Amino acid sequence: MKIFVIMLMLILVGACLHLSRKIKQNKLLFNEQLQQVLKASEEQTAAMEDIIYEKERSIKELEQAKKIEAKFQRNKGEVITHHLLLNIKQSLISEGRITHDQMMIMGNEFVPDSRGKILGARQIDHLVLLPTGVYIIETKHWRGKILYDYTKNDLGEFSYLFDMMFPEMEEHHRKTLVIRNSKNPFSEDSSKDAQLEILSYGDPALQVRSTAQTLQTFLKEKVPSVQWVKGILYFGYKQDQINSVHKKNTDNENPLVICNEKELGVFFQEELRKPEKLSQHDIRKITQLIRNVNDLSS
Repeated sequence: MKIFVIMLMLILVGACLHLSRKIKQNKLLFNEQLQQVLKASEEQTAAMEDIIYEKERSIKELEQAKKIEAKFQRNKGEVITHHLLLNIKQSLISEGRITHDQMMIMGNEFVPDSRGKILGARQIDHLVLLPTGVYIIETKHWRGKILYDYTKNDLGEFSYLFDMMFPEMEEHHRKTLVIRNSKNPFSEDSSKDAQLEILSYGDPALQVRSTAQTLQTFLKEKVPSVQWVKGILYFGYKQDQINSVHKKNTDNENPLVICNEKELGVFFQEELRKPEKLSQHDIRKITQLIRNVNDLSS
């Protein structure tokens, strides 16, 4: 009888130990599965938060783009260039060249003159901030044959055009001329002879250099990292046989002259190969400085 009781107790103890091990195994399995579920949930939550963040950022960018368009008012060329810059930025982000916050694009901004006066402010069509520097872009959406930065001597036998248009101008001074057909291309009256008009828009190169210098002066005391502002003159009208840009002096261009969308995209790709000059803090600070000045002047 005692042997039977002892055997029964041993069986019960064994069963209890087996059950205890089983419970422990199940508990470990449960905890492992719970951790997997929690991890998956966290990943899904993080992914959802990323999606929401990207959507909110896209909405903000769209709202900002609409504000920019409103600021540009009816300047079609500047609106086209602004959207082109946004596309370039998105392409650079997709290629992993930059993060979203490493390229800031602002349009139709004003910067005070050297005396800090907003009345003498310079207008900037497009301001681009990258780790590699500060860039301003002046957009010219001109059709026709553009003779960029020409002197009287550059025109050769047609130098008399300068004599007629600028009789007081010295020979070494530069001008930009636009030659285009003044006849309405949609006119049904084909009896009229074609007419050319020659227009002068002053010195856009000097305009860009002056604006770049004004911005550099404004920023360098507030953001010591800014030692140079790169000026770009962008002729955005589509080039063809009738519409084209002709440059005489291409060595050490200041400002840099760019004549099509592809060139502008390649320029920023090449710039990102250069050493970084601005920190993320610098980019944020410059952005805020420009926005503060323009909020005060609006």
